[in-house]
Amino acid sequence: MRTKHEGGHENAKSRNKNTRTYFFRAFVFSWLVCSVWLVADSNGLDPARILNPLGDQWPSYSGDYTGRRYSSLTQINQSNVKNLSLAWTARLAGGAASGTPAPGTAPVVVGGEGTGDVVVAGAITVKGSILAVDGVLYVTAPDNVWALDAHDGHTLWRYFWKTKGGTHIGNRGAAMWHNYLFFVTPDDYFISIDARTGKERWHKEIASFAQQYFLTSAPVTVGNHIIVGTGNDLAAQIQSSGKADFDAVIEAVGKPEAWEAAVQLVRKGGTVNFFGGCPKGTTIKLDTTLIHYSNLTLRASFHHTPRTIRRALEFIEAGVVHAGDFVSGECPLSDLPELFAAMAAGNQAVKTFIRVNA
Repeated sequence: MRTKHEGGHENAKSRNKNTRTYFFRAFVFSWLVCSVWLVADSNGLDPARILNPLGDQWPSYSGDYTGRRYSSLTQINQSNVKNLSLAWTARLAGGAASGTPAPGTAPVVVGGEGTGDVVVAGAITVKGSILAVDGVLYVTAPDNVWALDAHDGHTLWRYFWKTKGGTHIGNRGAAMWHNYLFFVTPDDYFISIDARTGKERWHKEIASFAQQYFLTSAPVTVGNHIIVGTGNDLAAQIQSSGKADFDAVIEAVGKPEAWEAAVQLVRKGGTVNFFGGCPKGTTIKLDTTLIHYSNLTLRASFHHTPRTIRRALEFIEAGVVHAGDFVSGECPLSDLPELFAAMAAGNQAVKTFIRVNA
């Protein structure tokens, strides 16, 4: 089987020792005789397109804002899904490129705050959602972003971030706003790159690496805002000037600074729901003038009731919420004491699945 590698061919022996590769596969109907070639909009992804029913594009982490990941396309169904076959295979390379690029090789853009001395152990794998916008696939893994031609899988460009370290358990994907891509890194940076070239526009540290925060989440485009979060923190990068103007803001991390920030993010007449409970005795400072003259509604909710837990389970069963997105590991029941010890030592796991019968 022949594969494409960064838009050209390369002898495997010449790859840098820190370069990691893996395969990416696409499936199409083997009997399909026609294809649709999309013409890219010069302005990229208009955020209003994310409001459209999910069809031949996949412009955000869950496809659209419903989170159902259900396409309105009907060409593939239960009767013909068996006819799917392999269309192409592409070999994706990670890490910084070395030496002079071969003619025809896709460009590699290197950024980062690290020195390049940190070598991440283990194979890099794609665990996030892949954006599909106007015939281009945008694929992410920790410290890496690729743009692939959806028709044959060849690499259009690649971006590599030289990391300072951190927990490289995965990357959930990127967000897109017009011609700009946004993604996060394990060492707590929020990065914007040009979706047409892979060139970096800017990067910002949004959590303290010294305090061992780490980022894996996929940013989300909401109008002219890009929302990205990490455990116990939240950052909003606003692409247009002016104050944030959300209709409702739900605070769900239980930190006093998040409570105070939530009030600043809501529009006039908007609502703030303080869902995350802070420890007993916690106090916060709120701008009473802002609350009064902006006619804000502040609410608090407590979620540990049988009705709300039952409702949450119904969401998981119906596929509205994908529980697997919140599970970062698993272990047998016999290893439970070791797991508790690791959690107490700060193992940074999000949720761990316990296999009772293992």
